[in-house]
Amino acid sequence: MFKGLSHVLLIVTFLASYIFVDAQTCYVTKTGSKYHMPSCSYLKYSKIAYKFDEIKEAGYTACSRCKPTKAKLENVAQAPQNVVAPVKNASPRRVNSVQCSGKTRSGIRCKRKTKNANGYCYQHG
Repeated sequence: MFKGLSHVLLIVTFLASYIFVDAQTCYVTKTGSKYHMPSCSYLKYSKIAYKFDEIKEAGYTACSRCKPTKAKLENVAQAPQNVVAPVKNASPRRVNSVQCSGKTRSGIRCKRKTKNANGYCYQHG
């Protein structure tokens, strides 16, 4: 009788640990330097999943809007959907800002910073 009960407890423990690990997933954007909760509105255009412990080591900081914490991520009940999985042992891509390549009406180079691949800010791109 106890043998069957121990197997059930073992299976329940395994499933609970599996859910616990998946619940600690946070997200980054393609070009950002912050990590987010799955429901954050900043993840509208890109959403890349990483484990909470790995993202802290990579140098990302918490989003000021959704304020993700380990405790909040553990309470998320739904599994991630339509998420691009990162390559193992690869660090998250970091994109640095550059000065816009556009010119103003007076012929002076734009002073705004951009992370766009084309090198232009929102106004000139």
